[in-house]
Amino acid sequence: MQSSLALTFAVPVDRLPEAPEGPDDGVEDCARQAVEGLVVELNRAVGPVLDVLAGGRSR
Repeated sequence: MQSSLALTFAVPVDRLPEAPEGPDDGVEDCARQAVEGLVVELNRAVGPVLDVLAGGRSR
């Protein structure tokens, strides 16, 4: 048996940095901040679902 699950949720733009204007404008730092913001939102949205699927209680 194979199953799938799709979740759709918004990521608040205040968690994401502004796009750099060029390659010398801290692209790596902006990318790191963007990933950190996405991880926070993924944990918030997906964590409770994974808890339920694992047989635990929702957070």
